[in-house]
Amino acid sequence: MSTAHYLILAALLPLVSFVVLIARGKYFGGLAGPFATVLLFGSLGLSVIATVTWIAKPEFNAAHYAETLSYRWMPLPASTPPVPAPDVAAPASAPATGASGAAAPEGGIPFGVLVDSLSIAMFTMVTLVAALVHLFSVAYMKDDPKTPRFFALLGLFCFAMLGLVLANSLPQIFVFWELVGIASYLLIGFWHENRAPAMASLKAVLVNRIGDALFLVGIGLLTVHVGVANLTLYDASGTPVLASAVASTGQTELLNPQPQSILQDFTRLAVASDAGSILFHNFGASFLGLSWLTWAGLCIFGGAAAKSAQFPLHVWLPDAMAGPTPVSALIHAATMVAAGVFLVARVYPILTMDARLIIAVLGCVTLAIGALMAIVQTDLKQILAYSTISQLGYMMLFLGAGGYVAGVMHLFTHAFFKAGLFLAAGSVLHDLHHQQDLRRMGGLWKRLPITAFAALLAGLSLAAAPWFSGAFSKELGMACVYDFAHRLSLGGGGQAKYAMTLFWVPTVGSYLTAFYIARFWWLTFGGAPRDEKLLQHLPPPHENALMTLPLILLAFLSLSLWFGPFFGVASLIGKSLPPGVPIVRPSESTQLLIAPFLSYAFATGLIVPLWYWRGFAFADRFIRLPGINLVYVWLRQKMFFDDLYRGVLVTLTLAAAGVLAFCDRFLVDGVVNAVGMVTRVLGRLSDLFDRDGIDGAVNGVGSAAAAAGRAALTTQTGRIRTYLLLLLWVLAATATLLLLLYQH
Repeated sequence: MSTAHYLILAALLPLVSFVVLIARGKYFGGLAGPFATVLLFGSLGLSVIATVTWIAKPEFNAAHYAETLSYRWMPLPASTPPVPAPDVAAPASAPATGASGAAAPEGGIPFGVLVDSLSIAMFTMVTLVAALVHLFSVAYMKDDPKTPRFFALLGLFCFAMLGLVLANSLPQIFVFWELVGIASYLLIGFWHENRAPAMASLKAVLVNRIGDALFLVGIGLLTVHVGVANLTLYDASGTPVLASAVASTGQTELLNPQPQSILQDFTRLAVASDAGSILFHNFGASFLGLSWLTWAGLCIFGGAAAKSAQFPLHVWLPDAMAGPTPVSALIHAATMVAAGVFLVARVYPILTMDARLIIAVLGCVTLAIGALMAIVQTDLKQILAYSTISQLGYMMLFLGAGGYVAGVMHLFTHAFFKAGLFLAAGSVLHDLHHQQDLRRMGGLWKRLPITAFAALLAGLSLAAAPWFSGAFSKELGMACVYDFAHRLSLGGGGQAKYAMTLFWVPTVGSYLTAFYIARFWWLTFGGAPRDEKLLQHLPPPHENALMTLPLILLAFLSLSLWFGPFFGVASLIGKSLPPGVPIVRPSESTQLLIAPFLSYAFATGLIVPLWYWRGFAFADRFIRLPGINLVYVWLRQKMFFDDLYRGVLVTLTLAAAGVLAFCDRFLVDGVVNAVGMVTRVLGRLSDLFDRDGIDGAVNGVGSAAAAAGRAALTTQTGRIRTYLLLLLWVLAATATLLLLLYQH
């Protein structure tokens, strides 16, 4: 079998788990979890086989190699994309095979499987984390009466995510994108009998609807300009169909104005811009100074921003912690939230310089918001939720700054250490009977030593400590950001003086990251217990092997050796881009330059034991200081984003709905009801005229005829004497009449 067939089979196994358990789950009982887990480990095994097969191919060493299985779904009439504007010439390198630049057949929505270095790496990572989460869930959910349904939904979610990874066209990605959203809605609201999970799942769906609408608009813009058939990412020969189609529309200046040097790119753009601004240049501008391709890229990023909880669509993720903790480990570490970053990486070749800069700015804002909110949380899972928001902001910043390899690499490293942290939190909650308040914890390293050790390693990776994977990916990404921001600052223009903010904000964020994750670990496992009564009512300490084994493996995967040059993960990711796509490759001198700013950020966590040596006593006094208390309330209230959205968006929406309801009830329905009333009155008048007028006249003539007939009938007796008497009466009457006439 080919690599693609191995991966298709691996993606179908979770679907088998879903179908079997949703149909016959009640017959499995306690075996539902092991059944689903075996199938997920089967998917992991097939993905490993596919990876080994892929790396062993002779073509693997090529700059970009891809295998595809392409089909045409939902036949449509052939369409011809618009011809490029005459003042913007198509690139000479674009193939003369139509607008797509590749021999892609017209006449239908593309559907297929794409296997390249990015999908191989992503597929293996997702199946590995999903299999470990399944294994952990066997012990975590064993006492829940709805266990078969839980594992069925996990299977559906994994199938949707793996299908998204293998998708070879934007419409196909959107189909699995929606399926991921449905599965996440069901998993977040798994305990829907409680209000918090039910409302959290609804909030996640509503926020993601905004992103999905933007995603559809982006697909629509691309469809209008390049044709539906060219929404395929790669054809059977490995040619980038969508990127070639975009290039053929004259957008090359936007995608890669000067690929040899980013400094030259931004300098030239600044000179070319009438306003001297490098933020919004005017190559092919169509709306608000931005080209259609920039808007298409930003709309697609809008979908990614909702799924990956980017500002301002980040508000759903903290509430989603109301679901089961294994769901948080799967959805909020390696899969759903990672889908947005994966989408941006997939469409990276068609993102314009403007779009990438805006993505970088929003990622920078997001990472700062997440880090600031995380440092004041007292809920065990809420800290990890805001940490996830912050780290997703780092990924988007790296991608927007041109650090493609660093952004995707941080996605992988984050998946392992954050899944480990979430599962460690699950182990704590399982032991404490779902008590999540940090103020009642402390000293749990004695009860849960393996969990504490695994959480420590994963936390060090998150804090970017040396020799851990988080440091490897974050330092590479920050070097890309520094290169990007420094060269941007040299380009001139109104935004140049603020360019280095893109570097300093995430640098400060690194220190905040070390602080909040050290706070998370110390308040949970370190120090002395702060609630002895809570511990007295607990059973003797015992760590389940099914829960500690995934923790140990994920902690081991948090070490940097797995992402170093020996395993070639960075090289594997780099091979997923077509040749000529501009990315930032920081030099060794740049990495050495920024090393002092980042290498010791993890040491910020050392002040946490001093700060919380006596629990929250010192911290509580500190937050009551003038000025500090206002900042604390601002952060504890989530910067009032929920209140803002509730007070503005929700209120305006309800007000608009009320106005529309009034118009519908009293205007539209009033007109309709008035017309109906007039019609009824006219109908009644018509009925009266018809019944008493027309029908009355007709019936009167008939009645008169019937009466005359009955009168004439009385003369027909059948007796001769009666007829003679009648004749005499007639003759007498006639004679009398004639006599009277004669006298006059």
